[in-house]
Amino acid sequence: MYAPEALEWPGVLGDIRELVSRGEQARVLPGLRVKLAIADRRLALLPLTLDFTTEVRAAVIRPCALLDGLIDYWELCWRTATPLDAPADDPLSEEDRQMLTLLVSGLKDEAIARQLGWSVRTMRRRISRLHEDLNAANRFQAGVIAARRGWI
Repeated sequence: MYAPEALEWPGVLGDIRELVSRGEQARVLPGLRVKLAIADRRLALLPLTLDFTTEVRAAVIRPCALLDGLIDYWELCWRTATPLDAPADDPLSEEDRQMLTLLVSGLKDEAIARQLGWSVRTMRRRISRLHEDLNAANRFQAGVIAARRGWI
């Protein structure tokens, strides 16, 4: 699971898509503030700070109520996150699918354009065309309609 901010770095989306093509299931969730690694539901690694410019320290969580709570939290986040892949039979082009996924993930226009190698003007033009195709008045509505159609 990725925070939208992670997708703003050049090349990250391509790396994630490569991992997805090899079997990773990837999702993005705005507002994700917890970094967490869980192994076999028996062990969790939880950084004690999100400031990775200093020495990184983490808590190792072994089977206990805290581990159970962290697993429940992760599963809840997973269910609400947006998948970074899409059904193969959707009518969107690969570029439009990527744009829509980044859009509903909460990225700003500049970050979406940078990830897709477009100018901001091109990206906005394509969003306008997508709004027309979906008969959507705004980005939120476009995201809802696309989700209902199973495009994302």
